[in-house]
Formats: sequence, structure tokens, C-alpha cells
Amino acid sequence: DASTLRDPSFNIQEVGQYSVKLIATNSYGCTDTMLKHNYIGTFKEGYVYVPNAFSPNNNGRNEGFKPSTYNVKNTEYSFKIFTRWGELIYETNDLDAEWDGTFNGEKCTQDVYVFTVNGQYINNDQFTFRGTLTLLR
Repeated sequence: DASTLRDPSFNIQEVGQYSVKLIATNSYGCTDTMLKHNYIGTFKEGYVYVPNAFSPNNNGRNEGFKPSTYNVKNTEYSFKIFTRWGELIYETNDLDAEWDGTFNGEKCTQDVYVFTVNGQYINNDQFTFRGTLTLLR
């Protein structure tokens, strides 16, 4: 779209990167143009979904535990798992890493564990989630 207003505003309906071009004309009729490529970006809303159970029993299903994320930045991401007594048994900053249900090379017992997941969406909003998960053997 275009505007001849002094302070225009636009409502962007589509996700994407947008360039902005300004054409200014002074009182003598001289014009100048400035173009900023990909100056404005819009993104779909991010989300984090954390399941509540998994079963690492070598049947090929639910072997690893991790949050499902969408539009989450790789930076500042943290995923931790604790025992019910607060002992840290798993920690990662990798969005793709999964907990395999072990600690120090040993299988953890079937039990309820506590998780925390923290990070930032690509729109710079921060998130923190805490909850429990059940490890089924």
C-alpha cells in the first residue's frame, strides 16, 4: 500500500518480512527516496507444548521426552528435569535434545518427575513452564 499522510499506519495481515520505502518531496519539488529492505517482520505466535508422560521401553514409541516448540529461539532456551526431591537429573539448551529416561547412564525408576522449560519466542516474548511428567517403564 501507499500513503501521502505525514504519519501513515498500516495493518499487516500476512506473516512475512516487509520492506519500507519513503519518498520525500521538499518545498522546491526535489525528491529523495530511502528504501529499507525487510524492515518490518511479522511472525506467527509461538507455543510450547509439554507432554505429561513417556515410556522409554525400546518399543520405538515415546522413547524420548522433550517439549514440542514452535517459533522458539535457540538462544536462552533451557529444559531441566528434576526428581521429586529437587535433584537435577537432566539439563539441555538444545531445542532438539530429548531426555532418554536415564541419569548417569542408569535407567531412572518409574516415577513422577518435575520439569522446567524457559526461553524466548521469536517475537521476543519470554516464557516459563513448570510441571510434572510420568516416566513409565
